[in-house]
Amino acid sequence: MAEVHVFVPTYRRAHLLGRALGSLRAQTFSDWTALVHNDDPSDAEPAWIVAAIGDPRIRILVHERNLGAVASFNRGFAEASETVPYFSILEDDSTWQPEFLATLKRALEQDPTAHLAWCNQRIAVENPDGSWSDTPRTVHPHQTGVSGSVTRVVWGSLSQATGARMANGAMLIRRSSLPPPTPGDLPFSGMEAFRERLIRHPFVYVAEPLATYAQTRTSARDVDGHRWGEIQTLLLATYVRNSGMTAAGIRELWTHLRQQSPPPTNIALHAALADPACRPLLQGAALSDWLRYLRTWMGRPRAAWACVRARINHPDWWRMLDTATFERFDEERQRLAGGNQP
Repeated sequence: MAEVHVFVPTYRRAHLLGRALGSLRAQTFSDWTALVHNDDPSDAEPAWIVAAIGDPRIRILVHERNLGAVASFNRGFAEASETVPYFSILEDDSTWQPEFLATLKRALEQDPTAHLAWCNQRIAVENPDGSWSDTPRTVHPHQTGVSGSVTRVVWGSLSQATGARMANGAMLIRRSSLPPPTPGDLPFSGMEAFRERLIRHPFVYVAEPLATYAQTRTSARDVDGHRWGEIQTLLLATYVRNSGMTAAGIRELWTHLRQQSPPPTNIALHAALADPACRPLLQGAALSDWLRYLRTWMGRPRAAWACVRARINHPDWWRMLDTATFERFDEERQRLAGGNQP
């Protein structure tokens, strides 16, 4: 049995699939198996590509019907064999450097308490003609020429209050640490952040860009991007209510939000109105934050109202996030009480 199972989701992007699989076959660590999930049963090209490659480690599964991104990911996670120690995702628009699997596996082996490892990503841009341009930019800051930098990441960073730190297409997770399925009606734009809440910490982060982050011309995120505000409201509300945040912590959170571009300060006010336990957030709001919030209500009243009502409109999302967030903070409190410092 292979040590790593690689889930390869694809949907109507056969022109990218071969490129992704080529990077998988070039891995210096070769003890893996891959299952390509084709979410368009009418598209025969992925099967042709897999057959033409002729690598017995790569199989294909054609879904009986179009499941959509979230359900496809849930199925991919569920079908990872219990006897495979590690699981990874290679999205059809991504590629890995040859050392990707070997480096992340080594990072997890060196820290037996870590549940997941992920790495930095170099940004690649899809051009209008379908060609690709590599850029010198990375998702996270990276000093050129520096390799081997590994950081242990515990739960509770302010960046996790409204989003995710890790990336689906640049991670290796222990099979025993795989999260439960995300809700089937969850928009794709919120899946990564939602799933990170469900995974036990700590993680380890490799600063070297061993994977690509693809800026494609079209994305499933474009379809449901307007619902990202609802997800962020629930993320922040459950973070604040379970964190035991002090007045100083609230001020730090507001500073963190204002430093982003564009600043998601509206989310803090949505959360304060959506959940009584988050009312202390109002104490940190400045006049400029309220003016920005007022402009949002005037320009996009339906979207703003949906965010304030997110807890009521999506009770399943709320319950799952609230439970998972409590567990993450509880784990971190136990770690600190036991003196297990990173």
